[in-house]
Amino acid sequence: MGKGNKSKKKVEESESEVYHVEVITKARVVVYSADESSDKEGDQSSSRRKKRKKKKEKSEAKWEYCVKWAGYDSEANSWEPQENLETCDRLLGSFWEHVGMDNQDYPVGYEVVAKDYWIS
Repeated sequence: MGKGNKSKKKVEESESEVYHVEVITKARVVVYSADESSDKEGDQSSSRRKKRKKKKEKSEAKWEYCVKWAGYDSEANSWEPQENLETCDRLLGSFWEHVGMDNQDYPVGYEVVAKDYWIS
């Protein structure tokens, strides 16, 4: 091979954006299915409907948190599942300490809101 055919190594950078949580303002109970993300809308085959029915049976209630993102206005707040807040143990602990922790089971839709003075 000639000089012009040297293979160049292409460097691929996997830059993932990092967002920082400023504060957790609310928590609510929602239902997540075992494989919610793989459902495709528009596929209405009978086997797909049976799978959806089984998934509904496997659904479980989990906590989801309203997050205020550092450096963004309140309009950018979003609801995030607990799995997305793995690195926010301190913030989660502070939130639950503020609103009060107990071992009760709450119905889907139940919402806990932090007081305004605590969020500030």
